[in-house]
Amino acid sequence: METKQVDFIVVGQGIAGTLLTYFLQKNNQTVLVIDEEKEYTSSKVAAGIYNPIVFKRLVKSWRADELIPFLENFYTEFEKDLGVKFLNKKSIVKFFASHEEREFWQKKTKEQTGINYFGESNLAEYNPFIKNKEFGYALLNHTGNVDLPLLLNAFKDRLKQNNSFVAEKINYDDIVVETDSVKWKHYTAKKIIFCEGHNGINNPYTPFCKLKPVKGDVLILESNELNTVDIINKGVFVLPIGNGIFKTGSTYNWNYENDLPEEKGKEEVLAKLNQLISVNYSVLKHESGIRPSSFDRRPILGTHPQHNAVAVFNGLGTKGIMIGPFFAKQLAEHLLFEKKIDDEVNAKRFF
Repeated sequence: METKQVDFIVVGQGIAGTLLTYFLQKNNQTVLVIDEEKEYTSSKVAAGIYNPIVFKRLVKSWRADELIPFLENFYTEFEKDLGVKFLNKKSIVKFFASHEEREFWQKKTKEQTGINYFGESNLAEYNPFIKNKEFGYALLNHTGNVDLPLLLNAFKDRLKQNNSFVAEKINYDDIVVETDSVKWKHYTAKKIIFCEGHNGINNPYTPFCKLKPVKGDVLILESNELNTVDIINKGVFVLPIGNGIFKTGSTYNWNYENDLPEEKGKEEVLAKLNQLISVNYSVLKHESGIRPSSFDRRPILGTHPQHNAVAVFNGLGTKGIMIGPFFAKQLAEHLLFEKKIDDEVNAKRFF
């Protein structure tokens, strides 16, 4: 078979692989994407919510003042490019569990500098379907969600139209790494970049990636009584999708046997949901995925310490929607123009 030359091979078409491929292609690079098209992956089942605040400590998320403006501009541009609407700017309504939590929130809003993400707290009722709302709620600004299945499928369609997609599970034995190039079957490239999510723990080329995967369960609900256009948060999130359909979750299971939905995950989500809302609903679907978290909760990007033709983009964890665009661009510019990768995300920190 005739050898085909591309600039890069990207393994994995979750949010990491999709974003990186997009930035490489924007710089006129040819990219072959290899993905096994599994039904359940963290990118496919994630709610895609972006939120600049860590609710547990009521502090800004890591580098939120950089990442939030970047992601809002980027996804708006990406929508226009693909001709698909997947960015939904929505407020997050955070319900307080006690007077102390409300007072702590109000204190934190006065301490914050930079972009103001905190809305005003309110003691009035939000909606009749919320239980235990006597302590009030607050609104968050610069929040929303990205419809990940829509984004991923639209980008995959483009890749397939350009003959740049192979639906296959990568076999590492098929990869031949040379000094300044790599071969996979009948393809050759300058570099192969592994964007495999939690599957990276089995990759012989990236054992330095300190991944700590965590499984999450989400449910798709239908309810004619659950009337909100905002994202609700108290123990679980409730994300309105439209036409009486909602997504809710999520769990954090560090000990799991596989990536399939488990009944205990469903029960955990429903128990928290029933403490939050008081209306009738039906469960349409139960989904689960394994998030590729890292040990230090920072993304992992850069070139292999011994193999210049091997690179990695992984460890996006629970905030992939938020941190992915900024660091996909950073990695693309490093690979193409030798720009510096930030020390705290550089894969070299694990060497």
